[in-house]
Amino acid sequence: MLLHTHIVANGTHYRIKEIEFYYHDELHIDKTVYGLMPEGIENNGLRIHRHKIKQSETFTWFIHYSGIDIVFGKENTPGGILIRAIERITGDKALEPIKGPLVVMLELLNQSINIFDSKGFELLLVPANEAVPGVIITKNRVGLTENKGSEKAYNFSVK
Repeated sequence: MLLHTHIVANGTHYRIKEIEFYYHDELHIDKTVYGLMPEGIENNGLRIHRHKIKQSETFTWFIHYSGIDIVFGKENTPGGILIRAIERITGDKALEPIKGPLVVMLELLNQSINIFDSKGFELLLVPANEAVPGVIITKNRVGLTENKGSEKAYNFSVK
């Protein structure tokens, strides 16, 4: 994904520079995954928890309080790939990296779109024209406390 895929937001191409995985099933307990409903809350329960089931709709974008994910989970096994860093591509060169999951989300969603135009907004994952040269670095998750999954080496970036 890091070397062979781009994100296209309304025609603007971005290389993916850093991602972080989240996945939960009965053999791989990960309580930081958004697809889990808190105990005692039904799917039609508290309004604030409605978004939590969204990390179960495979091959969709999931926009949440911490950024934007590519969802690969299913109903009983939620999971997503948090996009932590990207870089805009203009012509054949890349610009300065855009770092931080919320900053990435804002960059991808804040495109110049005419509110009266009937053309819809597009956010796509597409194959890159050619592989990006680089080395993939693996490290522990960023910004989580030790008991919340920080010890898991599920963060990947291109250097």
